[in-house]
Amino acid sequence: MNLRPSEIFYTQDSISNYFGMSTTHSDMLIGETLDDLINGSATVSSIPTIGVFRLEGKWFTLDNRRLWVFRKAEKLGTIDSIPVYTTSISEMDPNKFTTCNEGLSVDVRGNAGGSVWRRRRTRRSRNQYQDHYSEASNRMDNFSETTIF
Repeated sequence: MNLRPSEIFYTQDSISNYFGMSTTHSDMLIGETLDDLINGSATVSSIPTIGVFRLEGKWFTLDNRRLWVFRKAEKLGTIDSIPVYTTSISEMDPNKFTTCNEGLSVDVRGNAGGSVWRRRRTRRSRNQYQDHYSEASNRMDNFSETTIF
């Protein structure tokens, strides 16, 4: 099954800024993985497929860092949809369901890294007013993510 990343919600309120050792992008900053996706040195299929489960009519994932990458890539127009597999909520550790905003956004702990995606975001902006407006409308679109430095 394929879904748009913006149709999937986070289960956690914050994520680490890098991938752990058990992934194909081990010890890599999530923003660098996003850069690779934008540059074409990584593809959606080279990043492990995320699992999703239904809860109250919404798709959620435990793969929050990968979702962050895919949501940013969608927002930048790099991808439209991603393959996902369905899993069960019973497989989830209830202590990991920490979202405080129904999974709308996630905070990144530390610098997400990467530079290509940041430049693309800046190039798309015309002025400070538009940046502010875009951020506000993105929150309304269930699309905002915050980076904490």
